[in-house]
Amino acid sequence: MADKNIQMTQRNTSNTGWDNLYPITKASNVQVTPISGLSGTDVQTVLKNLFQFANSGKNSVASAIGSPASSSDTFSQLATHITNHKTSLANSLGSGSGVDSLQTLVNMRLQDLKNMLATNLTNKGQTASGTETLLNLINKVLNINTGKRWASGTATSSSSTGMFRNAVSKAYESYWYVHVTGLAISNPSLVIVYRPASNELIIYCRGVSFITYGGDIILKYRYPYSMTPLENYFMADLAPVESNQFKLPVDNARQSYNWLVIE
Repeated sequence: MADKNIQMTQRNTSNTGWDNLYPITKASNVQVTPISGLSGTDVQTVLKNLFQFANSGKNSVASAIGSPASSSDTFSQLATHITNHKTSLANSLGSGSGVDSLQTLVNMRLQDLKNMLATNLTNKGQTASGTETLLNLINKVLNINTGKRWASGTATSSSSTGMFRNAVSKAYESYWYVHVTGLAISNPSLVIVYRPASNELIIYCRGVSFITYGGDIILKYRYPYSMTPLENYFMADLAPVESNQFKLPVDNARQSYNWLVIE
């Protein structure tokens, strides 16, 4: 059995030709050929499902765009929001424009900038790759050595004594000390601790050794800061000046001392 279309006509009022007659019917009574991606066998159901499909898609697009997009916007308005966001992104990157696709802005423009940042970091002595996250590359900027760093502050000397080794006699001697930790400088080359009230000056200088002791030494003076007696030379092996800290001998307990550290 074959399906056939029926055309109905009648003579017009002047009897000079034929008028086409279109029957009044409901969309739910009109069958449709199955459409891929849409459910329904009649026009009414298909149109309803098509509207819901389009509206759901528009809501998803508006949600993905974010403010100021709204589910009540037309597709044309949503497209304008996307272009505006792309323009803002391109302006922030300093590369590309709102005409570029999101794929171009992210996979090309942004990646080019990441590669450039990684190259600049490498040239500054940092291990970096364009495959790293942007945040990781940005954090590496803090590790660039811009020259000698320094730090200063005040600290209260200890209430109990610690052992320090005399660089001349090699004997262990008991002294109060100033101990500062948490320095941003991991391996200071120069540490100075001083207390004007008691005319104390304690100096550590990395690479300065004493003839009878091959390691670094600590120099501890009192006014007028004479280089003698030799008993004021201490070995640095028991006084750590490393790992973001230092510990130097002083003559007074529970007193405020000024300190200066140079990388």
